[in-house]
Amino acid sequence: LLEERLRAQKFNYRVVNASISGETSAGGASRIHRLLEQHQPAVLILALGGNDGLRGLSIEQLRENLDRTIRVAKTRGARVVLIGMRMPPNFGPAYT
Repeated sequence: LLEERLRAQKFNYRVVNASISGETSAGGASRIHRLLEQHQPAVLILALGGNDGLRGLSIEQLRENLDRTIRVAKTRGARVVLIGMRMPPNFGPAYT
């Protein structure tokens, strides 16, 4: 869908969905080097962290994993777009 919309607006980008359903930020951080080498993206759309919240994992660890992933991507020359997510209010103020 994203690639179709980009092409409709005359942007010639190839979109790669490297997500894994249920993956946490730690999993994404562990795969980022290989994925960047394999795909060499100009832009990285990063949407990680929702599963961390749903599992009640440490917010500090989530932050560290996202920071590490972003640093690695920028070092490889990719522009990073970080996508935010809203957690259900029953998870408490730490997650919302």
